Amino acid sequence: MVMSLISGVRLLADETCDISGVEQFSLCVRYFDKETKTLREDFLKFVPVVDVSGKGLAKVLLDTLQSIGINLDFLRGQGYDSASAMQGKFNGVQAIVKESYPLALYLHCSSHSLNLCISNTCNLKSIRNATGTLQAVCVFLRTPKRQDVLEKAIDKFITDTRKKKLKKLCPTRWVERHEAVLVFLELYDAIVEALENISSWNDRDTSSQASNLLCSIKQGEFLICIFILVNVFSVSLPLSKKLQDEHLDLTEAIELAENVIEVTTQRRAEAEKQFKNIYNDVLKKSEKFDINIKVPRLANKQEHRTNVITDSAESYYRVSLYIPFLDSFNQQLNDRFLAHKSILSNFLCLVKDKENSDECFKVLLKTYEVDIEADVHSALGEFSLWKQQIKSKPITNVVSALAECNENIYPSIYTLLNILASLPVTTATSERSFSTLRRLKTYLRNTITENRLNGLALMNIHRDVKVTVEEVIENMARKSRRIRLL
Repeated sequence: MVMSLISGVRLLADETCDISGVEQFSLCVRYFDKETKTLREDFLKFVPVVDVSGKGLAKVLLDTLQSIGINLDFLRGQGYDSASAMQGKFNGVQAIVKESYPLALYLHCSSHSLNLCISNTCNLKSIRNATGTLQAVCVFLRTPKRQDVLEKAIDKFITDTRKKKLKKLCPTRWVERHEAVLVFLELYDAIVEALENISSWNDRDTSSQASNLLCSIKQGEFLICIFILVNVFSVSLPLSKKLQDEHLDLTEAIELAENVIEVTTQRRAEAEKQFKNIYNDVLKKSEKFDINIKVPRLANKQEHRTNVITDSAESYYRVSLYIPFLDSFNQQLNDRFLAHKSILSNFLCLVKDKENSDECFKVLLKTYEVDIEADVHSALGEFSLWKQQIKSKPITNVVSALAECNENIYPSIYTLLNILASLPVTTATSERSFSTLRRLKTYLRNTITENRLNGLALMNIHRDVKVTVEEVIENMARKSRRIRLL
């Protein structure tokens, strides 16, 4: 990383436990590279930590960044997950860092926010039971012998698919939660066939477990829950995938999240029509496997289950499952992304024509006065010209705005756009570094030193940086050794 090309640093951090039980803090930075005109997220190093309190983590974080030569006066953003030690308002890392560096805005990882939306929405009793059954089926069919039965069933009944395995509902790999449900429904026919075959085996434990799972997935309520999940997850999947992109800026992330909210809100307004389509698909699948869909037994007084008085199974499940699920999902998305919207509200005047754009720009000037060299009147003049330019050339995202913005003509606008572009969106880069950690520090190499671990991690993650043999020999030759290399 060339520090002269960076006009402001945004910090991404997350921690995990390695194979030897050491807590490793993964530090990454996000910035706009002026030379390549791209957003970059670079892994810096793993740092072992003993004190995992907010104060302990904040001290390690700041000391490490200073030791590797990063000027923290340019720290303008922090991106962490929702752990209390990280995001705590009083003793969390973000609060302690902001005490020393007030302009280091904290943004909760958007991918974690979406994951929490889905997790909390899936706490609806019937949905929770359905996802639990789905997970149990995925785990059950993971052994080689059972997987072979599933693959043969797929080849027999679903010839036009490339999917050969089920995906588990992984709590940390956000995209896989969506894909697990989509793949399960796609392979449903083959799963039923595989479980029917396994339930006839002589192995008593295996066959009885397969029979129980088969009974569970051939329930009308289970099928309806899966189709509802597919209906909603098919909309949120593009958002989940896009949030993994390190080149994504905050304006794009919020815009895509708002698009998801608009679509699900529209489906909520047309709940009767939308659910009718879902219910018809469920009926087609249920007729194929002779599954009876009916209204559950109701009671005059019932506290722990929706007690919809109706003779229609379609009406019952629409009111008791589909509508509450959509309402909860929309509410969670609005709540989780509210903080992102409030941070973004003033910055939007730089990329969109707003009614109160002048007032928003003045707030930005006041907030970032240490970064802007021009006086207020000159900056407002720049902003008036910039507004005229973006009217004639619509801006799609912040990076494209930076490409259109001439730093010599609009120095204040360029500085503010730079800050906006590199505000942390997700901690996906830190999460990805954990995969490298697992590959490098295994049970066979669990005593590897921290220096060697970081060296190998940097080589593995930054593969775009070419290292020649001559450079390695030159570096090694500078150190005093018994063996003369040169």
